[in-house]
Amino acid sequence: MGDEAKNPRYIQTVPKRGYRLVCQVSPPHGNTPNHANTTHRTAPTIDIPHRRNSRFSHVYKYVGAIVLLVVIGGIFWQQIALKSNLSMGYSAPLTRAKGIEYSPRIHPDNIHVYYLSEIEGSNQPELRVINKDTASVRRVKLSGHISTIIKVMKKHTGMPTQLIYLSTSHSECSVYQAALSNPQEDEQSVKSVTKLFDCKHKRIKDVDYHEQQHAIYYTAQPENFWPNQVYAFDIASKKTITPTQPEPKGWGHHSIDISPDGETLLIMSTDHDYYTQLYAVNLSTQEITEGAKFSRPVDEAIWHHDSEHIYYHSPPPSYQILQSDLYGENTQAIIGVSEELSSEMTRMADGKNVLFSTEQSNYNNRWLVGEEDFTAISNSTVSDISPIMFHHSEQYVFASKRSGHMQLYLGSYRSKEVVTLTKFHARYTIGHMAMSFDDNALLLSVNNKVYHLPMRELLEASPLTDFNEKHLIYVSEFPIISLDWFGIDNAAITTVNHGTPTLTVTNLLGQELELPNGNWAYGLTDSEYPTDIYIIKQKSNALHYIGKKEELDDGLASSATSLKSLLNLPEQFYHAKVDARTLYYITTENDVEFLHSVPLTGAGKTTKLPLYRFSNYDVTRGKIIVSDMADREGDIYRTVQ
Repeated sequence: MGDEAKNPRYIQTVPKRGYRLVCQVSPPHGNTPNHANTTHRTAPTIDIPHRRNSRFSHVYKYVGAIVLLVVIGGIFWQQIALKSNLSMGYSAPLTRAKGIEYSPRIHPDNIHVYYLSEIEGSNQPELRVINKDTASVRRVKLSGHISTIIKVMKKHTGMPTQLIYLSTSHSECSVYQAALSNPQEDEQSVKSVTKLFDCKHKRIKDVDYHEQQHAIYYTAQPENFWPNQVYAFDIASKKTITPTQPEPKGWGHHSIDISPDGETLLIMSTDHDYYTQLYAVNLSTQEITEGAKFSRPVDEAIWHHDSEHIYYHSPPPSYQILQSDLYGENTQAIIGVSEELSSEMTRMADGKNVLFSTEQSNYNNRWLVGEEDFTAISNSTVSDISPIMFHHSEQYVFASKRSGHMQLYLGSYRSKEVVTLTKFHARYTIGHMAMSFDDNALLLSVNNKVYHLPMRELLEASPLTDFNEKHLIYVSEFPIISLDWFGIDNAAITTVNHGTPTLTVTNLLGQELELPNGNWAYGLTDSEYPTDIYIIKQKSNALHYIGKKEELDDGLASSATSLKSLLNLPEQFYHAKVDARTLYYITTENDVEFLHSVPLTGAGKTTKLPLYRFSNYDVTRGKIIVSDMADREGDIYRTVQ
């Protein structure tokens, strides 16, 4: 078959679960039966082409062939994996428990590893320590919450182990230092806990501890918007500074790592085009060195033990840890695994190996509010996200990694049919989507571009393999954080630059429209009454009713006198939508996300619904479909070189 263990095209091994197909499977064209769709309103339902349809019942007769293929592929894969491991080195699992283990940090004795363990359905991580040689595990009972382990230290023999960690829960963001008993003791105890840094009201993206400077380096959003910047908090003086760094662009500086010798700061910065640039900042001379630029987003990169080379993740679907110099030259694969790598890689104390984690976060689309028989949508749990409902039928578009990387699919509530809409060869980052009121077109943001895609073209016999420039209506120099229709035939696009969200309205030909005087952040259209248009002001977050489309024929700018202020949204809201003259938006409170609904007519009551590790949602005629986490698995490994 020519399949590769580390870059599978057909069958992928999922540890602790089994195998899964990562290629598209469909029945022969002639064996797909007809099916009907139900229409609730006057607009017609878009028919699903029969040749691309797939019902679960018609896959059953292929199960025998698939099982045989899995067995043969598994044997074949094992042989390849053995050869690959011999050439790259291999990894050894440290944890294999149900749930997820993450944030590993090695003790200076190079024997004990501290990590966090979270069982399925729990939001409360447990601190644990494992002996990597004997696999014995002990629990460490901290009195408060712990989100990330930053550093494990032991200065002198006989002194307690020092644990520096981040807590981002229960309305707080703080960095603590805990004195722990030695890891080999049977009863683990916490001798003291000291708060080092209060990061409340900051959206921390990454954090590291500089032992020589006794300082906390971290990346965060200024004013809670992109781009991220690097900050340093001096623990002795209790002062925060902005260290020398390249000017952040796009999404900004999202990840950092301090070199083992303490002299250089590694910065990972991703622009609006989702290309990641590496920088090295000499902390003594303030000299900035520009390193490798990747034609993809890189979530994780750390210094090598020698403080000159780097480790980083390869692009999916090949899950490898690579080593190169700062400029991306002389690259070699250190290790490869069959699960996604999480962004918590760390050096071991032996000067040559690393600890790393895997993570499989599976999202599913489900009803949050719907008709009684619509309590769940049974589909794949391989990261199904961003559901967008049709307004006149029981269909919805969503994005999923079920084929190995992100594609678009068409689903049906009742029949559970799933149709492949795209087979992109390139690896796109699918952002925001919005369905037109007549269900005939989809607005889609991909990287820094917005496309207007007719549904008829998406439903042609062959899935879309790439975007056509004729559908491109907007290109941004800055990250796109919101997308909606603005009336029936315009798009409302929000970009963010230096912490300020800015609204742009364009027609479907790509021509920008002039807005009423003022500084506007977001534009919204009522999905039930698409002639009702709203805009949200910068800073104050005031929601204004701008009028009906037929009242705006002379241009948006002329409507300034008709603006009507309705309410002010909370300071840190996001994902706002309007449906049936009800405003919906998301907030985060005590590390939990909530979906709020607020009637704009004064009738009805305000509601607040909790979400679980939310990805996205959509609402039509009061029914709410949400994509949130179904389960989360992951383990901790060490390389063996």
